[in-house]
Amino acid sequence: MSTVFSGRSLFIVIGASRGFGRELSRQLSVQIGNDSLLILMSSNIDLLNIVQGEICQTSTVNIKSYALDLANDNVGDKFRNIIEDIPLYDSVFLIHNSGTVGEISLIRDSQSKSLDINRCLKINLQSVIQLTPIFLQRFQGHSTRITIVQTTSIAALQPLKNISSYSTVKAARDMYMRALANEEPSIRSLSYSPGPMRTDMTQMLYDSAVFESEGLDQMPWISCERSVQLLLLCLEKDEFISGSHIDVYDLTDSEIDVKNIAKILQ
Repeated sequence: MSTVFSGRSLFIVIGASRGFGRELSRQLSVQIGNDSLLILMSSNIDLLNIVQGEICQTSTVNIKSYALDLANDNVGDKFRNIIEDIPLYDSVFLIHNSGTVGEISLIRDSQSKSLDINRCLKINLQSVIQLTPIFLQRFQGHSTRITIVQTTSIAALQPLKNISSYSTVKAARDMYMRALANEEPSIRSLSYSPGPMRTDMTQMLYDSAVFESEGLDQMPWISCERSVQLLLLCLEKDEFISGSHIDVYDLTDSEIDVKNIAKILQ
């Protein structure tokens, strides 16, 4: 167990039912102590219950799961009601991992309607802006360490064709973390880009033929397991600049340039 995750800690993972969030929840369950609490949230409670069941087979960690639809207008009230009943902890972590790609098309060919655009913004951006202050209002002044992480993407730094909405919200989330770091120097905030992983989301993109198959053969894939390990090691070392955007390949000895990944995806 790491020194950062020892003691009484609270971890809230929003977007814990699939891919990176699922693996993150699994690894946290074996790293944190039995006097800590792991809370999993997702819009899909059935998948979330499966994740919790898998964790309970290998870990004795205190764990709770909640359905949380980030596109719902009442998501803020529901989140507040959930965390109001949570006791105070020495260290608290909020991890924003939920996301949706949005419309997949060139900007000029977009057929998005207002409802589609609003849903994309609510899930990807509004939820971060709305839930983060609720979390801070509950724990700031009571916990000695507060850390907020949001999963980002190379798309936040390099525009990629056909996923302009996704790139836009990821860039906005990065700026929100920077603004938080500027306003709250005692709070640790991080935008973590987990790298190109084979998940349901990336599979959807590849099936839609957004990217050339030849380019995908050159992709430096990384497993969810390895990417999560590197994130937790980064949090354990606690040497990152608060508010910064860190790519998974920044944390390895690899000579891979993330800008080249963006070129592959063009």
